Amino acid sequence: MFGAFFFVAKKSAEYKLNLNSLYDLYLPVVGQTATNFYMLLNNMVNNTIKNQNLKFDSNNICKQLHVDLNELNDAKAKLEAIGLISTYVSMANNNDNYVIFVINSALDYEDFISNPKYKALLIQAIGTTNYEYLEYKNASDHQLADAIEVTTNFDAVFNDESLKNVRIIDFEKLYANIQKATRLPITMDDNCKNIIMDVYAKYSLSLKDVEMVIYDSIYDMNGHNEVNATLLIQNFNKLVNGNVTSSLISVNRDSKLFYGQLNQEQEDKIVNDYKLCNAELYLASIFKKPLSKNEKDVILTLRNKYHLNDELINVLVDFSLTKTNGKLNKKYLTKAAHSINGLGFVSASQVINHFKKSNMQKKSPVEAESYNLESI
Repeated sequence: MFGAFFFVAKKSAEYKLNLNSLYDLYLPVVGQTATNFYMLLNNMVNNTIKNQNLKFDSNNICKQLHVDLNELNDAKAKLEAIGLISTYVSMANNNDNYVIFVINSALDYEDFISNPKYKALLIQAIGTTNYEYLEYKNASDHQLADAIEVTTNFDAVFNDESLKNVRIIDFEKLYANIQKATRLPITMDDNCKNIIMDVYAKYSLSLKDVEMVIYDSIYDMNGHNEVNATLLIQNFNKLVNGNVTSSLISVNRDSKLFYGQLNQEQEDKIVNDYKLCNAELYLASIFKKPLSKNEKDVILTLRNKYHLNDELINVLVDFSLTKTNGKLNKKYLTKAAHSINGLGFVSASQVINHFKKSNMQKKSPVEAESYNLESI
């Protein structure tokens, strides 16, 4: 039994937080206080990555958990006994009140119940009926191993003609396939998912193509693989521009964008097209034909002389075409490019927001026609 003590929290080499196992299997056995202490240790490890020697006071932990020192020691003993933590006494400090806690991963269901003592404790804590439910809940993979799927296909029931061209990506399958190539967990934010869904639907890509682009767009961030949105856009750009002809592409456009009259979802779709298409492909998709030499020269001038990226070129082209009756006006565009460089804009969103602000005092798009792009 420890008296009051100081401690350092670390994690084992293969540590991974397994909440399902923790609450389904361990909580009934070790109790709420021990489970809360384990989660507190988990948070301490995550918050002290840069300072591995940060010490914590057991008295303060007691206050956080609303328990006394005896209850904390009892919780610690239960976590040790069932393998969730390992405790070490530091000999370097010449005392026994400075300890090191190493937190271990909760076992999954199969490994947990393979220990007959753990299994007996669990049944004793939750009863046979609840244990049988857990057994059923966690045995699905085995039950399906010798089964044949007879699930009715979506298209067989909902066979409306308008639904046939709607493509939806299965992110669970995507994660599973990519996970086979890396042992680290993969994370991506909603922005990445929206980019993937939009490109997948628009350009009729195969799931394998999408997997490869995602795999090329991840990098290690503190022990997990994070999909980077910028890399994702760049890699999709390479794939789309290399494999898809302009006749197959349609881009989202709406002049209301520049007057703040679209909702966020509509705006995001247009901006994604600005980001994903190179400038030649974007303009060709609008004109529905290969570009002429003069049209290509306009794009090259904006890119090489004014050093605009393709995202900025696309938003300027889109805006200018709404002002020049669908004709590419080089003088109009070069003046706009000069102004953008002066303002230091580097993204389509900055240009769009500038247009919105400039038109804020206008009562309608009709009155806004007098707006001069040179005033950017």
